[in-house]
Amino acid sequence: MDDTHLDELIHAAGRGYHEPPAADLDRLWDGIAARRHPAPAARPWRWAMPLAIAATAVLAFSLGRVTSRPAPSEVAVVPAAPTSVAPVSEVANDLLGQTVVLLSRLPQDPSVDANAFARQAGDLLVTTRLLLDAPDTQRNPGLAGVLRDLELVLAQVARLQGKAPSDELELITDAMRDQDLVPRIRTVAARLQAGD
Repeated sequence: MDDTHLDELIHAAGRGYHEPPAADLDRLWDGIAARRHPAPAARPWRWAMPLAIAATAVLAFSLGRVTSRPAPSEVAVVPAAPTSVAPVSEVANDLLGQTVVLLSRLPQDPSVDANAFARQAGDLLVTTRLLLDAPDTQRNPGLAGVLRDLELVLAQVARLQGKAPSDELELITDAMRDQDLVPRIRTVAARLQAGD
């Protein structure tokens, strides 16, 4: 027996093995037609559910009105809302002024306690990040650019806490000088004061 004859025998045996039964097409089409056009269900009380919901809502509203009446001697005291919030320009001006003082002392005064210096930079960094997220800051590209550069420098200064700052202080000072950060801060602060 050769391979060709064996293949023919296997294919012939496979054709008759587990042959599916013939499909009952009439029953299939009847099921499809029944699903496409269902018989209308009898609903004698179809108005009862919306009526019950409406009645429950009226009852709940009435009970709420009756039970929530304040006594005649009670007076509702509403705390007054704050009349104004400091605009972003005022907060930014304060931040820029404090930062100029901090950064101008940075390269000149090695006797300054590095930990106190770093804590102050950390506080200013928090305010800087909050200002960066303010929508008014996004409308002022000059302020936003200075705040982004200031954020990086303040983050570096805040990291000085607990370290010997000599090498890092020199790198921070060089970066500030390369970016003209202090003059840019003063320019933006002057514009904010002028209302630009």
